[in-house]
Amino acid sequence: MAGDISKKEHCALILGGGLNGYCTARELAECGVKNIILTDEKKDYAFFSNKLLRTYIREATAENILDLILNLQKEFDCVVVYPVSDIFLTTLDEVYDKLNDKRGILLNSDTLHRYYDKSAQYAFCADNDIAYPKTLVLTEYFSSTPDSLQYPLLIKPNSCDKNNYGKVFKTLIVETPDELNQKRKELEKYLSSGIDLLITEMIPGDDDCIYGYTCCRTSNNKIVSEWGWRKLSQFPEGSGVFATIKNEANPVVMNIGRKIFEEMNFYGIGEVEFKYDSRDGKFKYIETNFRGPMFIRLGKLSNVTSCYAQYLYCTGEEIPWNAQDTTTNIHYILFQAEIVNTIRRFGYIKKMLRNIFNSDKTSFAIFDIRDPLPALMNPLFILADAKRMIKRFM
Repeated sequence: MAGDISKKEHCALILGGGLNGYCTARELAECGVKNIILTDEKKDYAFFSNKLLRTYIREATAENILDLILNLQKEFDCVVVYPVSDIFLTTLDEVYDKLNDKRGILLNSDTLHRYYDKSAQYAFCADNDIAYPKTLVLTEYFSSTPDSLQYPLLIKPNSCDKNNYGKVFKTLIVETPDELNQKRKELEKYLSSGIDLLITEMIPGDDDCIYGYTCCRTSNNKIVSEWGWRKLSQFPEGSGVFATIKNEANPVVMNIGRKIFEEMNFYGIGEVEFKYDSRDGKFKYIETNFRGPMFIRLGKLSNVTSCYAQYLYCTGEEIPWNAQDTTTNIHYILFQAEIVNTIRRFGYIKKMLRNIFNSDKTSFAIFDIRDPLPALMNPLFILADAKRMIKRFM
């Protein structure tokens, strides 16, 4: 297959699989990109996409990623790199300075080093008059007065990197002081192992109070694509990944999101999340992800191609400005998440049916009639990984 490729063609290298990798490949292929390569630490359904030229299984170490990029740069004129998971993002940052040809990489290491930790992001919000929930480092909270934060509280890692990836929960909700005390020994084990944890007040409101902004920003300080979204449901309830999301661009959220990425001087595809607080009418900052979101396809469905915009910029081509279509009510659904919600939450089936049918257009993730294998293979990978799924979602 490689023998059919001109050495001077470009390629897209996706670092990470799953829905993030699959949807990135799908958008690029639909925009006409031919040489799409995907690598991840283990094989999943994304590897079966017919959009891919080739795939690799590589542990996310600096040596492996550097070797892969350097070898591809010998074969292709420009290697446009898409880190779609935090572990690959931080690994790419490790090798960035070792690359002579950086044309295909949109990454500002200074921004990443300064703002990757969530505590640094909250400090940024404080300096820039952006509302956010009251938050403390967990070690500080344990030594503070009991009423320094109001329950319920959310505990989460300060960052996700190779030192804690897969070794700690993503989020943990505690409703009462007694519940926190019951979990204290377990939490102190994480802390003693070097994992930093934050504890934050939870903003009241349902999952449909969560809004966000996604953009692609270039190294010449220009936003070349942007779009907004609103979650309708997520899993686990209260704090998790999307189950259903829609193409709603709230103007307040769009303005704050723009400000954040411009003030941080961010390069690449990223997204920032907020939750609307009905108590004071403010959108409260949740977090910034310095990579494309797993629902990146919603942008394509609403006329914005962030992944392709990065490809055009890195390969030196003109980037058309595509305004987001918000006149068509689009629901983008991760159906397996909706099924889990229906099993776990009494009466949720009514909400699931509304999410599916109460829209102008409904699109299901991991489903493409022209690329059927990922959807067919996904249940097999879920079953093979049943222990992790049960532990995480049940």
